[in-house]
Amino acid sequence: MFLKILPNFLTTLNIACGVLSILLISIHGRNHLLVASLLILLGGVFDGLDGKVARLTGGESDFGKQLDALADLVTFGVAPMCLYVAIGLAPSGLLSYFVMLVYPLAGAFRLARYNVSSKSCCFCGCPITLAGMLLAVFTLIFEWLPLDFVFIDRWMTTSILLLSLLMISKLKVKRVF
Repeated sequence: MFLKILPNFLTTLNIACGVLSILLISIHGRNHLLVASLLILLGGVFDGLDGKVARLTGGESDFGKQLDALADLVTFGVAPMCLYVAIGLAPSGLLSYFVMLVYPLAGAFRLARYNVSSKSCCFCGCPITLAGMLLAVFTLIFEWLPLDFVFIDRWMTTSILLLSLLMISKLKVKRVF
């Protein structure tokens, strides 16, 4: 019985990582940027494990598929936008609000398309997990390197917009696992 619920438990840990990342940024701001970024990356580990464990244990279900999509939207769609705010890039105008809105919306469309598509050897569009983890890594890099704020702002804004487009694109991305 435990093996059947293990995938959903791992998905729940993914959601917990995303929610904790959001809460840390909301309550403590930039002071907890490192931990908030690492929680997004840890959520990626749980996201990678839940599907594998589900297939290995026969614990795949429609419920698990929907739960996974919600977890991914929180951890890799909303939490990275909180990082964007915390590093001081938003709100700095209309463009930043657009960026903060379009990214999670693109992620939601990507997840919905994935949930109604048939299984294949490729993803259609960039997976939101990859996009969110990249933004967390960029945040960590920019926290450690003494780079010009204007460069960081342009890099992050451009990256978020590009990743948004890639998520909703028809680009075929080969499954690694």
